[in-house]
Amino acid sequence: MILALTGALHAGKSTVATLLVERGFFSWSADDVVHDLLGNEGTVQESVIHAFPDGVVEGVPCRELLAKAVFRNAQDRERLEGILHPPLKRLLLLALEEGRDRGGNSFFEIPLLVESRMAPHFDAVLTVEAPLHLRLNRALSLGMNQEEFLLRDKAQSSVEERIALSDGVITNDSRLEDLNKKLSVALASL
Repeated sequence: MILALTGALHAGKSTVATLLVERGFFSWSADDVVHDLLGNEGTVQESVIHAFPDGVVEGVPCRELLAKAVFRNAQDRERLEGILHPPLKRLLLLALEEGRDRGGNSFFEIPLLVESRMAPHFDAVLTVEAPLHLRLNRALSLGMNQEEFLLRDKAQSSVEERIALSDGVITNDSRLEDLNKKLSVALASL
């Protein structure tokens, strides 16, 4: 099975990803690929540096500075996505092809699955959601302030859009053991 994993900001996608890896799933992360695209010399890095010179530290795009800029300005966010999304989609399609060739179970963690319109490429979509107050508390505990969290959260697709796209939804609102059980139930239903 080729699974897309998506969900709300700080809902617990990374925790579910870890649980999937423990179940033997091969993993692919859009965030990791973006990190590589920004950190490695090449066309993408050069384009980001040119478009966002204030988001550069020691000659390399700084994710934190870029985030502060683009989540406050929709045009800047669209400009950054216009640079990052085409190569990200190409790499995703290559990884999907490799996953199908490899066989077995794979999951692709894609926070912006709704926005990317890539859901039809997967056998199933699993969404991780959590109540806003829990997600905010998680963000605050990781050093993000409330304003930044709310700006980022507002910029993403709505819970309704994610659920409409999903074949399974996990609500991460309690302990890890409960999340693990919910994941088992969700996977059995796919």
